[in-house]
Amino acid sequence: MPFVQAKCPNCGGILAVDNSNDAAVCPFCNTPFVVEKAINKENDSISEEKAEAKPLQKAEETRIANQKRKTIKKIALICGPIAAIIIVFIIVLNSVIIPSSRYNKAIKLAEAGEYDQAIAAFEEMGDYKDVKEKILEVHYNAATAAKKSGDIRTAISEYGKAKKYKDAFECIIELQSLMRGIVSAGARYTVGLRNDGTIVVTEDPKYIRSDHVGVDKWTDIVAVSEGPGYTIGLHSDGSVEANGSIYMGFYYYEPCVVDDWSDIVAVSSGYDHPVGLRADGTVVAIGDNHLGQCDVDKWTDIVAVSPGGDHTVGLRADGTVVTAGSNEFGQRDVNKWTNIVAISAGKNYTVGLCSDGTVVATRESSSSFDVDKWTDIVAVSAGSEHTVGLRADGTVVATGKNDYGQCYVDEWTDIVAVSAGAEHTVGLRADGTVVATGRNDYCQCNTDDWNNIKVPTGIY
Repeated sequence: MPFVQAKCPNCGGILAVDNSNDAAVCPFCNTPFVVEKAINKENDSISEEKAEAKPLQKAEETRIANQKRKTIKKIALICGPIAAIIIVFIIVLNSVIIPSSRYNKAIKLAEAGEYDQAIAAFEEMGDYKDVKEKILEVHYNAATAAKKSGDIRTAISEYGKAKKYKDAFECIIELQSLMRGIVSAGARYTVGLRNDGTIVVTEDPKYIRSDHVGVDKWTDIVAVSEGPGYTIGLHSDGSVEANGSIYMGFYYYEPCVVDDWSDIVAVSSGYDHPVGLRADGTVVAIGDNHLGQCDVDKWTDIVAVSPGGDHTVGLRADGTVVTAGSNEFGQRDVNKWTNIVAISAGKNYTVGLCSDGTVVATRESSSSFDVDKWTDIVAVSAGSEHTVGLRADGTVVATGKNDYGQCYVDEWTDIVAVSAGAEHTVGLRADGTVVATGRNDYCQCNTDDWNNIKVPTGIY
């Protein structure tokens, strides 16, 4: 039989009763009672106890919650400053201590001559302190070290990366002068100077030019220049050798004779007149002179020469330019040029490289000579109707006539010297190989197998 808990209505004793009975007697007070009422009374009592317990429970919960808040607050008061200190330390560690350590390490690498590692270390530091300036400084120091060791190409490359730091650009210009006369693009041929001081020439197997006969026997050559019908080479002792003939007009040619030239430091070939620069800054020229293009005997203080079609250009030590010959196309309109560091005479125009890496040209109104937007240029070369510029980073730009693709030089890289011919262009790479583009009907662009062209390692 089922028993449930009940409460005596008389004495309040807790009983176990059979809920199937209607009445029962309390064993504590012997008072008879109705079972249902006793059960209900117990239930009411339990409900009352629960009701009374709720406020107490809630109060206890509130007390515990308050205690937790107080504990958390105490922990926060203790841990907050510690956390702040830790955060500040992390910030200082990441923004000051670690970068400072890396910075000092990079400086030590640079001082030890580990330039590549130093640059890599500086580049990882972003905008910390004067890192960007330090990177330029390391490139500059690497270039200077390469220059002292005779590694001219590396020196030019590193000076180029140093950009405008100190006299980096001026150093590039100085070193680029060593590249003149290494490769020369003529009207229909290309000549190059090998490491051993001998000459290599592109040849059309169907037609061997007379001016190329015997040039393979030349030795001790330090510079070479290709003319339309003649080739000239400069020996290390300042003497000059030549093959071929010079066109004098009216279908008349004269042999190119330069045996009496001496103390020459640079040679350059015009369309009909070769020119030589002496060590004392004077100039000598032979060939067709019907327009006065060879009237250079009174020039002094010259540091570079370049003959064109019917005119000749000379660069003075003070950065100004002197000219002789025809001015039919304004090719001699250079009187206002200043701060020029290199020159090149084309067929009927002249270009000049300024000390800030920009380029000027006569006949600027023609789109064929649109060079006014060029920057960071370290060498220029003028062809018949196209102009080529070498950037400090070893890339090349070109403008002008492009009917044979002579201006397709956009993808050239690692170039150390350029030469613009009549309708083709050649570029010397740092590894001694040669690239060429443009007209090739006389095999003037067949330089793929050239691989030992001289890349200077010091000053002559």
